[in-house]
Amino acid sequence: MNKSKCFIDSKYLLTLIKVAKYRSVTAAAESLFMTQPAVSQHIKKIENTIGVEVFDRRGGFELTQHGKILFDHAKKMLSMNESLFDQLKSINLGRRLNIAVEDVFCPRVIECVLRQFKTLDYRELSFTSFSLEHCPPVEEYDLIFTTERLPRGRGTSHHLDTVSYSLVRSSGDMVTPTRVIFSSTLTKSYVRSVLTEHEISLDNVVYWHTTSSSTLINSELAMPGTIAICPDWSVTSDGYLKTPLSQLINMYIWSSDDSMTKIASSDVPARVRQTCKL
Repeated sequence: MNKSKCFIDSKYLLTLIKVAKYRSVTAAAESLFMTQPAVSQHIKKIENTIGVEVFDRRGGFELTQHGKILFDHAKKMLSMNESLFDQLKSINLGRRLNIAVEDVFCPRVIECVLRQFKTLDYRELSFTSFSLEHCPPVEEYDLIFTTERLPRGRGTSHHLDTVSYSLVRSSGDMVTPTRVIFSSTLTKSYVRSVLTEHEISLDNVVYWHTTSSSTLINSELAMPGTIAICPDWSVTSDGYLKTPLSQLINMYIWSSDDSMTKIASSDVPARVRQTCKL
């Protein structure tokens, strides 16, 4: 075989794979959005290059021995080609980190978390807040901070921290509460039992509200006569009295397989845990 002719265009190899898969020029042409003559021309160019037929037309487009060898190499070459472009893409996007954080964590915690990741060599950070009822699709993110383990797939959830729920009220507001706001991870009956256990009268409570949003919890606490029961990290502002409860809640960090190696080798997870205890 003339070495100057030992080159087969990758698009011809893709055509070969499709014809071998469907054992039909017509079906291959439809899958490739090509005309039948164009498909036949691709196969002919391959055969002209190697000097032998790759399909037995009499046998319903069965691969010949030469065709089988070429078919195996074609799949490997196209796989390597795809891997090459994936790696090139990862280089282009390697300095971008897409993060999603469940909104139960207060803005101060989120801000500190993002500050820790800025110490890594990422040129761009993308941040999204979400409620657990509407968990974002994991394929769109590198890291997801959440209170529940996410299903394994292209990444894994790792336990990051555990904190208690707290009974929170303004330090200057010791009157009988008229408003109770509590985390949506808790039941109203549990909240009532906690308040009763701490000898807090429910006689004047006219407003009960459940939410997963730390922003809303902090906003509601600014209203006189309000008491909240929520994860400790949901409220980090000064000026509030916190009474830790026995009920615990976990923080997990889900990380994609691609991002975990760099993060695991840094001290960011430890600094994030420390942040949550502030």
